[in-house]
Amino acid sequence: MKKRLNLKYIFYGIVFVLGISMTIFYIFHTATLSLTSDSVISDVMLYQHLINKHLLLSNWYYGSSFNLFSINIFTVICQFFLKNNLIIRHISILLMSIVFFIILYKYGKKFLSKEETIIFILIFLTGISYSVLDYFYSYNSYLVMVVNSLLLLYLYFKSFESKNSKIIYYILALSLTLLWGIDNYKYLIMITLPFMLAELFLKKKQQLKKLGGLLGVVLISVVAIFVLEHQYQFHEEHDYQIANNKFYILDKVRALFDISINFFGYDNRNNVNSALAGEQYFVATNETYSIVSARGIADFIKAAASIIFLIITPIMLYKNYRKNDSKINFLLIFNTISWLIMIFYYFILNNYIYPVMSLKYFLFNFILSILLGIYFLSKYFAKTKLCNLLYYLFIVSYLLSNIYYFNLTNNYDKDQEKEKFRLVKVLKAHNLTFGYGSYYNSLLTSYLSNYQITVANVKYESNIIKYKLYSDKKWYKHTGKVFFIIDENNLKYIKKYKKRYGRPNKVYTFQGFTVYVYDKNPLLTTSL
Repeated sequence: MKKRLNLKYIFYGIVFVLGISMTIFYIFHTATLSLTSDSVISDVMLYQHLINKHLLLSNWYYGSSFNLFSINIFTVICQFFLKNNLIIRHISILLMSIVFFIILYKYGKKFLSKEETIIFILIFLTGISYSVLDYFYSYNSYLVMVVNSLLLLYLYFKSFESKNSKIIYYILALSLTLLWGIDNYKYLIMITLPFMLAELFLKKKQQLKKLGGLLGVVLISVVAIFVLEHQYQFHEEHDYQIANNKFYILDKVRALFDISINFFGYDNRNNVNSALAGEQYFVATNETYSIVSARGIADFIKAAASIIFLIITPIMLYKNYRKNDSKINFLLIFNTISWLIMIFYYFILNNYIYPVMSLKYFLFNFILSILLGIYFLSKYFAKTKLCNLLYYLFIVSYLLSNIYYFNLTNNYDKDQEKEKFRLVKVLKAHNLTFGYGSYYNSLLTSYLSNYQITVANVKYESNIIKYKLYSDKKWYKHTGKVFFIIDENNLKYIKKYKKRYGRPNKVYTFQGFTVYVYDKNPLLTTSL
């Protein structure tokens, strides 16, 4: 028995060291390959607010206030000590991921046994899927949202459970956490409302006084959110078009299925990267493979994991409701309500245009589903020797399949990264400091140049038109020398541009891009 125990923990130890190594490698290397303008929005907005020294910029075209209020606090701190944006990004995301795993440990300690907590942490340390890795480490905002969500719920728990001598500290921390993500009203429908409903459902009369006190904190936060939202809307000017897609019931069911596929990673596509990288940077992951191959086996295990965590776990936990730990029952009810509210909001009310991309808003719910799943497997499934063996086989195979998928992320096309850095290098070499580019090449180019180059968003169609999304109004009134970054997908419009705006003074052509340079901004003499 001791030998088996030692072997088990030796395996956990190896996976732990391997998981840490892979996560650090992903943060400092692989995540850079998938950078796009979308993944640097929070960083760019932070820079703009720091140099302008204002909370809200009256001259700024906002796209979503989420990116303003999901700024990594470590990025803010690093800005005062470091100048290289990529180094700042790597360090701040690493520090935020450390906070994330500390919070996972706190949740494990609260709801699970010691060994279950180890498994819970290892599942996320080994990466899970393309999409989770991308959202957690390729962006500098969604991991912040997940950390804030987990912290907010944890502080709710502590505020309700603590003794009177400590509750004031937890309520203070709770208020600060709400203010940290104050503009993100999703916290109210994803965490606050489900928590209150779960408390009322369980009829904990002794908690009603605390409930009233916390309700006051929440109401103050709600008022602050609406005031801030009003101010934000005053400065917001959307000029970009979003298609008014109407989804039918089957489309919405498929969307939920696709979200699960992207989270657990048994799909044959990297949807997050493909959808956000732009046509020029689609990642070729649609290769075919045998079901008996390593990839096929890993997909099968991940499909089984999704069924266990998302379907079997809630059914069995509700079936054994009276036998469950009371804390687990509360978390079960909370997560069920939160899932239902979020599904109703995004797929019925919101009618979201990119259903698959909605995964980023459900990351918090998936994390709680896995926590509940580990509890269920350990307490109710692994009862007999055979089931106990199957339980450990599943855990081992699931962790190994995560590691396998982690390795697949290194298949990102490195030419993408080379093109991005080459573009910045060419612009710097020719002393080009201001210009225009399509959305996916604009903010990113400014970011990679450490803001030595400014690139405003435009749309390349039959005409070059202004794209009011995360841009400064004065950028579209710039006089003097300007450049236009035209990627290979927009070369079909070249003749029209020359006819409308005149021949450029200089042209630089290299792999992936053509750069037109004008001594005077031709957009000022034509309609933009």
